[in-house]
Amino acid sequence: MKQLFDHQRSTIESFLSTSSSEKRGLCIFHDTGTGKTYTTLNLMNELHIPEAIVVVPNPQIANEWKNQSFTDIKLHFTTYNTISKLLVRDDLGGVKALVFDESHKLKSPKSARTRLAVMLVNKFRGCYRFLLSATPITLNELDFIPQLKIASGGKFFEGLSFYKIRKTYFINVAPPTVKWQKWIINPKLKPEFYEEVNRYSSFIGREALSGLPTRHTSVLTYTSSVRTLYTDLLVRKKDTPEVRELLRPYDSVNELTLLGVAHRVMILDPIRYEKLKAVLERHRDSKILVWSYYRDSYSKIEEVIHSLNLRLSGIIYGGLSQTMRTKAVEDFRSSPEPSVLVASIGTLSEGVNLQVAKVSIFFDLSYNYADIYQAEARNYRFGSPYTDIYEYFFRSDLNLDHVLYKNFKQKLSQDPKTIARSLESELTSTTK
Repeated sequence: MKQLFDHQRSTIESFLSTSSSEKRGLCIFHDTGTGKTYTTLNLMNELHIPEAIVVVPNPQIANEWKNQSFTDIKLHFTTYNTISKLLVRDDLGGVKALVFDESHKLKSPKSARTRLAVMLVNKFRGCYRFLLSATPITLNELDFIPQLKIASGGKFFEGLSFYKIRKTYFINVAPPTVKWQKWIINPKLKPEFYEEVNRYSSFIGREALSGLPTRHTSVLTYTSSVRTLYTDLLVRKKDTPEVRELLRPYDSVNELTLLGVAHRVMILDPIRYEKLKAVLERHRDSKILVWSYYRDSYSKIEEVIHSLNLRLSGIIYGGLSQTMRTKAVEDFRSSPEPSVLVASIGTLSEGVNLQVAKVSIFFDLSYNYADIYQAEARNYRFGSPYTDIYEYFFRSDLNLDHVLYKNFKQKLSQDPKTIARSLESELTSTTK
């Protein structure tokens, strides 16, 4: 059994000292890479749980649970989309705990997955309930409410509906004439709301913890060689023959928006691949993750990797089968040789441990900044064998590159509602 870190031990001890028949749930909102899975397994072990149901977004995350499991607890895995299959089973009488991993999937009270989760909780009344997420809020504080309702067994602001909680504890900061959606985008919150959140939650931000590797971030800037084509598209709104010829080998060009075509023009810049080649060469004796948003770039990235005679574990993208994804990940993790794993941001950005990677290269960025944050954490996490790890962002002088990177960094530093580490300080200051 691995040794627990201090934050894991304190989370377990705190819950054991406060749990009762009235409090049998906890939201473990710990930052990426802080070991939520291992914390939960140890907590259930201390509670002498014989069987537990673990709800995951996809089978790959179920494999991560199996890899980390050290106890005799019998784990039944299901995805959020297949919870209904468990509702009709009558052979689960030994289940004493429900675990919802990546619980931000339950942010909407009206979604089918949230309603199924509530039905699962009702079927197993009296069981312990643990919800795990590094990004419990993706839009605003309302995302908390369904998760906390489930963790508390309905006791979170008991008797108040989702919208009644909003009306009571969220202060309108927008003009009355604005649509209600605007009303909740940037609300002020009453202290009572955070006090109630704190009763059923544990918040830990990774930056305050010791034991993580030192991360060295480099932004590789360069002058684009496709500025004319890019400008024709976004400034002059011209879809030139040169652009079409450049994109001809790639899929779905006709369905792309103008911005999508411009993004592809940007990432197919030959200079970008020269930069990639230089970074791969510099770290050729290490295990390397290469993140890219568009599949259009994968064949060229693969060419660069092979030109350097580097070992490629695989390329993971949305359309790849779960079996092939698992095979690529396991090859990357288990191979004794330096290797490269290429993955699409968003397809491998949650719950997968890739501490064996010493280097992360963000060849280009997606428009979902939470996915980028999650991708960063695949190797920036506890359990890394390295003292120092390295990450690289490629950024041309084109405006789209600049905006994507700038917005990502601003999202992390300025938005107190997205990342658990920011919420930790906000809760502390609010509930003093």
